[in-house]
Amino acid sequence: MASNCGVCSVLNCLHTAIRSLPVALLAVLAVMGARAEAGERLTLGELVARSEAIALVKVDFGSKHAPDRVAVEAWILPPRGSTTLAAPDAAGIHWFGLCLPSSKILDGWLQQHPRFESQAVWQAARKAGGFRTVVFLRPDRRGQFTPTCETEAMLSEGWSHHPRHATWRERLAETIRARSERPAK
Repeated sequence: MASNCGVCSVLNCLHTAIRSLPVALLAVLAVMGARAEAGERLTLGELVARSEAIALVKVDFGSKHAPDRVAVEAWILPPRGSTTLAAPDAAGIHWFGLCLPSSKILDGWLQQHPRFESQAVWQAARKAGGFRTVVFLRPDRRGQFTPTCETEAMLSEGWSHHPRHATWRERLAETIRARSERPAK
């Protein structure tokens, strides 16, 4: 028994189109779609492996009349070689973003993700007027070091306000030690 329903004919048309696509193409589309929605969450080992330098930085939130500022306090894994450091200038323009949120970005996170597990960390940083964190760096196309991260940055485990920050820093030190003990390729 055939149906005159427009929705049914659209569904039949879609069903026919889907059946005609090779299974491999569907698998590729499914993987691409999943990555586009979620983004990666890198492990500490993956972050260290893809970084050529790691810095401890301090972010001070500005005001209406003064920009946010970022400064390198110490090098956990110093930069080496001919790659230049895109210094965090007075406004931190080159470094602020997902990996190192400015006050404006952080305010957006607080509003857009009210139930996110790191809300308390973000609020503590906002209340304190800034935060200290670890930033992973690698060269960009111009050969300047810039922050590198994925969605794990929003967990804020590298932030001094995070309750498990000390444990995270210990894991980071162990990961860097293990990296330096591996034979060079």
